[in-house]
Amino acid sequence: MPEDVEIEGLATLADDQMFEAIAEGTQLLWDNLNRLEKAAGQLSDAGDYASAAVLGHFATEEAAKILILLDVVRCPPTEQEARKQTLGRWTSHLWKGIYAEACAWSPADFNEVRQHVERDLEWYHLDGLYGIDWIFPNQIATSRERLIYVDYVRDLTHEPQDAIKWWTSPNIDRLAHLASPCVRTVQALCNSGVTTVHGLGAIAQIWRQVTPKPDFDWGDLRTCILVTIERLGEKGLDTGSWADGSRPLDVFNWPFPLWSLQPKSASRKATLERLREERRDEIKRIAEIEEQRDPPPAISEEQILVLHQAYLKRKAAEDRRMAEIANRKRGRFASVLSPQDVAFVYDVDAPEYHHLRDLWRDLKRDEKIALLALAWFTRDTVADWPQTYESAKSRFDGVEEHYHLGCAHEWLEGYRRWRGEQTRPWRLPAR
Repeated sequence: MPEDVEIEGLATLADDQMFEAIAEGTQLLWDNLNRLEKAAGQLSDAGDYASAAVLGHFATEEAAKILILLDVVRCPPTEQEARKQTLGRWTSHLWKGIYAEACAWSPADFNEVRQHVERDLEWYHLDGLYGIDWIFPNQIATSRERLIYVDYVRDLTHEPQDAIKWWTSPNIDRLAHLASPCVRTVQALCNSGVTTVHGLGAIAQIWRQVTPKPDFDWGDLRTCILVTIERLGEKGLDTGSWADGSRPLDVFNWPFPLWSLQPKSASRKATLERLREERRDEIKRIAEIEEQRDPPPAISEEQILVLHQAYLKRKAAEDRRMAEIANRKRGRFASVLSPQDVAFVYDVDAPEYHHLRDLWRDLKRDEKIALLALAWFTRDTVADWPQTYESAKSRFDGVEEHYHLGCAHEWLEGYRRWRGEQTRPWRLPAR
């Protein structure tokens, strides 16, 4: 018989018909995901982790489809358009991935859920060391493709004619299979009787009174889940020992209702163009920040070199004491230092430490501030010298002497960076 997907037709059914249809469908999904999950476990036990991961992912998608159906039951009948749009997620790998991911989010409230969903629906996003180094594709969609298929791909950051291209294939060096949080959550829900006709009726009675608002929090969600499980017990359904932790705490990972979220995604082309422009603007802004070198540090290069030589002597003495401990503890966890070992290695009474400390103490206040700024200047990816210097001035009096001396290894490096020398492996990405 010819057939086509008619899942959205469930939205128009009266409750009795809908509950019967969904109960039948969830049983089929339940059987299928368990079959896939069992096969994934067998392949994993045989050492074929890559194939196990594929079947495990398919099991997760079947579990996510159960969550979509339950979301439709939670949606009030007055929200027909929301019901249809929720059922429309049935064939979307991206939306199934979002429902699956939602079982592991642990958000504080519904506003955080909304932010998660909006972010996960973006086709592309900027990321990297600077936050704008590359344009990445949607992680949920891409991870699915890379798990299953061989592909010929290109770097999205630049225009196609300028992009690097390469082949990808599924990673065969994977870990042993474990059921996903989504599968475990759905197993807990199904074992509690939620997907029976009576269970779906209980869901409708409880959850349709709930309209997710930004401040609907995790405590409210947990209360609704508890009331649902208690109602199933009142109907004589086998909810198992869900309260004693032997099965069921996974039931509390049932995601917030997502039926009310209907964000619109921009076209892929428009999104790429916007991100490329945003990236170019941000690279230009960072380059302008990194060109700023006023005011110059209030300490001379000669002073910094003298201090650095004193630091190197202190470091050499500490290395000798560390080697002495290693020889003394050979074969007896030499890498584990006791408090006494630490005090011996980093001896604040050692002459090398005193020499460095005295040189630092002889500096003027402005010179010490400059050293603190140079040390901090080595740590941020974006080299904002004026801001770093101002921060050192404002916070100097709250920093103790031993902290300043602990930064000695960064003073020369910070000065070199201030002069424009590359002291880190990162570089501002090309436009």
